[in-house]
Formats: sequence, structure tokens, C-alpha cells
Amino acid sequence: MQKLLTRVQTANSLLCVGLDPTGDDATVARRLREVIAETAPYAAAFKPNLAFFLSRENGVALLQETVVASGAHIGLALDGDADRLIVVDETGTVIDGDQLIDAEMDFFDDLVVGADARAEDIDTAIATNLASGWTLARLDKPMKAILRAGTYELLARADVPGKSIINEYVDVADAFYARREKGFVNGLLDAPISGVRPSLGFLPLGTGNSFLRDFTDQGAAYAIDAMTSGKRQPCDVIRVTHTEGVLHFINIFSIGFVAAVGATRNRHFSALGEFGYTLSTVLRVANLHPYVFPMKIPGRDENRDPLTFLSINNSRFTGGKMMMAPDANTRDGLLDIIRVGRMGRISLLRTFPKIFKGTHVDHPAVTCHQTPAVDLRLPDAVDVMIDGEMMKFNPTRLEVIPGAIDVRT
Repeated sequence: MQKLLTRVQTANSLLCVGLDPTGDDATVARRLREVIAETAPYAAAFKPNLAFFLSRENGVALLQETVVASGAHIGLALDGDADRLIVVDETGTVIDGDQLIDAEMDFFDDLVVGADARAEDIDTAIATNLASGWTLARLDKPMKAILRAGTYELLARADVPGKSIINEYVDVADAFYARREKGFVNGLLDAPISGVRPSLGFLPLGTGNSFLRDFTDQGAAYAIDAMTSGKRQPCDVIRVTHTEGVLHFINIFSIGFVAAVGATRNRHFSALGEFGYTLSTVLRVANLHPYVFPMKIPGRDENRDPLTFLSINNSRFTGGKMMMAPDANTRDGLLDIIRVGRMGRISLLRTFPKIFKGTHVDHPAVTCHQTPAVDLRLPDAVDVMIDGEMMKFNPTRLEVIPGAIDVRT
């Protein structure tokens, strides 16, 4: 569509009019002429190209007639027979046509949502590789859009070869710019492949191997082969903003009863090994009490209901084979929130063993949410368990960074 793009670039604006292609030819033709008449004042004011989209078998012939009769600058039609996008000029002559293929909507959705969610990281990656004296502000909007979309694919879509991504976005730049800009895009997009994107390799040699269970359970030999052969799967990362800074995790964030058990063990019974966890659990069950952690999910009211514990997950497993979040997916761009409401000691002890099968979420006191972000409004710092490590701080927001790393598995 190079000829169409050239015309659009040299015009002050582009006016697109879409029509429902139902009815007979005469009805559609009449409606096209009415639309042209209705938009004439705008055409006179802005001197736009007039692009009319019409999807019907004889749309090309009908559009040619209408464009010529109205004096429109240019017209577009979707040829229903040949699945081609046709461009006609003011004389009605077909000047260009591209064969259309089915759009990959899931891929497109991921590109738009993911690039927006990671806008800050993407702009930082681009700015880092700009020449001295250059800033993003100096780039025009089409160039920034090309670089942002391309950088997101390079950072988040390990399933697409990096060189293919670069070549495709260089082709996009070719439709808008001259040769120098194509080289600029090629150079900027080549940088993330060279060293920005991190990857993690895991050896299942610990006692739990919780996170790795979301990717494989084939043992150390398979894990070594995956790392040496370059096998990769993209994985989300969760960013935690707290009152004193920012940190990131890949597995689980817990506050309330679960974190209290871990904190008690670390402070008083660390020398007892695994038995320290058992003793800490008994003590915390004996002293069981509800917590209030005000939580706000986008589009929902703030939840201040008392709870036993709150778990925010990127992956399914914790503590070895405990399936805390059975519906979690490490690359879906969503947090899996498991909110366990007020429970008595007997109810907690009866429900807890169900976590090994993931059926604890069926308890009426348990609610589950999936969301790209959540805000917390806690009055003070609390004990927090993150990926098995105990910390104490006041978390304010958790959000997903989609596909931020690769896991070698």
C-alpha cells in the first residue's frame, strides 16, 4: 500500500467513512453520495483524502463510480471475492491492491496491552541506546510507536525469532521513512537482543522447586539440557512498589497468617530447621486472628473485609507441591489473587490440606481474582513472604510486567 501511504503522508489529514454494506446497489450508492455531501464542509476546511471502506462483492466498481461522481481524492474498497484491499484514485483507476490474510488477534492484543503495561521499561530500553544528545522527545510519533512495539516483541515474545521481529519493523519503517530511518530502526531494535533481555535457568536440586513445577517436572537432566540448548519460555515478573522503594518477584507474595508463620520461624526457631515451621504453625494457629488489608482491584470497590491471609501469585505452586493458585499462568499478564477470609482454627486446619490439590479455593471463605494490578492501603509495614524469603515493609501496589524474562526450560 505504498502509494496510499504516500498520499496520506502528504495530505493534511485522512477522513475515513465506514458503511454497512447491506442493501442493494442503488441503496448503498445513494448512501455513499449522502455521506460525501455530509462531509463536504469538512473536506473543504481540511483538504483531506476521502477514504471510503466498502465490503461487498461489487464494492470496487461501486466505489469507482462514487469517487468519480463526487470528486473525492481517493477511495478504498474491500473486494469480497478476492479478499483484497483496493485503492482507487480520483479518476476511478485502481492504483494499488494488497492480498489480505486473517489477522492474529491474540497476538495483536498481546502487543497492544503488553507494550502499554511495560511502557516505562520499554522507553528506558530505547532511551539507553539512543545516541548522545538524543531523547525520546525528539522522535516523532510514528517512529516512537514503531520502536515501542518492536522493543516489546523483542523483550516479551521469545516465541518469535528476534531477527524476524527486527526485519518486520524495518519494513514498517520503510513504509513511512527513507533509507536512513530504516537503518535507525534496525540499529535501535538490535540492541535489546544483544543484552537487555534476561533469562533464568533452574536446577531442581532443592527441597521444594515450587516455581519450576509450572514449567517442567522432568528433573535435573532435562533442566541442564534446556539451559545448554537454549530452550526458552517467556515469563511474567511482578513489580512490588512499597513505601521505601520497588522490588520484583516471580512466584508468590503472601501477607497475613502464612507470612506470620514464616516470620515466627525466622525470628525464634530458625535453628530447628523444618521442625521450626511446624512449631511456628502450631503457635500461629493457637493465636489465630483476622487481618484487615484494604485492597483495590481496578474497576472494583475497595475490599476491607477481614481475612486470614492474602496470597498474590504469578505461578501455581508454593512450598513444593502446594497448589496455592490453581489457575495461575506465568505468561498470561495477570496476578492470581487468593483471598482467604475469616476462618476459625478448626476450619483452617480442615481446609489447609486441600491446598495440595488446589481445592481449597472451593471453600466459601476463599475468593479468587485475576487482574494485571492491585493496590494495597496498609497503615504500617507488615511481615511479607516473597518467593520464600521473609521481609517487612508496607506494600502499596503490585503489577505485572508481561513476559519480562525468559525461563530456560
